[in-house]
Amino acid sequence: MGAKIIFHAVNGDWDNSEFAQGVVKNYHESNLRMRARAGSLWIATVDNSYPESITGVSPGGLLGPDGNWIAKIPNHGEHYFVHTVDLI
Repeated sequence: MGAKIIFHAVNGDWDNSEFAQGVVKNYHESNLRMRARAGSLWIATVDNSYPESITGVSPGGLLGPDGNWIAKIPNHGEHYFVHTVDLI
């Protein structure tokens, strides 16, 4: 449809189980990377940051149109990142 960037907000499952931290986390990351590459678009994605004592299962950061991470933030707590995206 012509989008060049997607802003993706997640309210992910916060779970420290082996299944969540292995299978679910890998699924979310692979899905985001494949969609960025397939659509040749940028994806800025963040998960909620609560509770800070548990690691999230959806990665946060910025994916480039090639499906690679430009900026990736830790999966727990509150973090910030800055990157200039050229949409022309």
